[in-house]
Amino acid sequence: MDNVMFSIIVPVYNAQKHLEQCVDSVLNQTYFNFELILVDDGSIDSSPSICDAYSNQDKRIKTIHQENKGQTSARKKGLEESIGKYILFLDSDDWIDQDTLKMSSSIIEKYTPDVLVFGWNEYRNGNYIEIDSYLKEGFYRRQDIEEKILASLLMNENGLFFPRALWAKVYKRELIIENLNKVPEIIRNGEDMCCVVNTILHADSLYICKNQMYMYRIENESLSKSGDEFAFKRCKVMANFLNETIIENETLKEQYNRLLVQQMYSAAVRMHNAIGFNKRFIEEYKELVSDSLCKEAINCAYFSKENRKLRMKQRILKFGMRLISSR
Repeated sequence: MDNVMFSIIVPVYNAQKHLEQCVDSVLNQTYFNFELILVDDGSIDSSPSICDAYSNQDKRIKTIHQENKGQTSARKKGLEESIGKYILFLDSDDWIDQDTLKMSSSIIEKYTPDVLVFGWNEYRNGNYIEIDSYLKEGFYRRQDIEEKILASLLMNENGLFFPRALWAKVYKRELIIENLNKVPEIIRNGEDMCCVVNTILHADSLYICKNQMYMYRIENESLSKSGDEFAFKRCKVMANFLNETIIENETLKEQYNRLLVQQMYSAAVRMHNAIGFNKRFIEEYKELVSDSLCKEAINCAYFSKENRKLRMKQRILKFGMRLISSR
């Protein structure tokens, strides 16, 4: 296993339903110089035994078991144990095209980008939905990144933003280690984005490939319906973390306000789903919107007239802020 080109890291938590399809998509690659690291994050279903069975069958597969600490912790652990020159992240209910590593190798050999971004398909209720990114395919040097990528890295006035997920990307090892390890593990919504933003800000080169190589599964259970009783606290941590990242960039500061409106609204929905609209919700929402960063975002974020959905979310947050302050 010397001189491994790619390390593919899969955080696994109660993933028995789709785990085999995920792992098999890696083992069926047409490029063979890789290692696969399965990080069992305290699963209580049959996922641990599935992981162990695969690692016993193939020396390229390593299984790590840890108590449940969350996806960011599992990714960090996998990264710590990896030896590949380039890193890919794959979620345990998703899968990749069989030529993903072969195409990655060809692009890296020609351009050696710090980050390689692929297209992806959504797989929803048995149907494939091709996602067409607004980004133009090709190689971006640092100047190109600053001129063409940063303008919508977080969110432009029309609501467009750079792909936020850690998956469907290939990273130079040193770059992703540096930036993933910065992300606080308390963040559970937006943790991918926090890492990706930092990584792009520190990348000297980037390659956009429009080929849909990643298959992102969306089950009937919508994340928007899930609850999180710590959503406001996590949102505040994320807000402060990102602010420290972009504080010297005025262009990103405007985008940051838009992004924070979206994230605060999402946090309010998850908090409400977890505990309902009660005294605790009111108190913690009041604490969130009293934060100077959050207050500025609600009052100052600018969205285009066409971006009606986010403009409405902003108005709801403003109304909530006024309502709570009057109590």
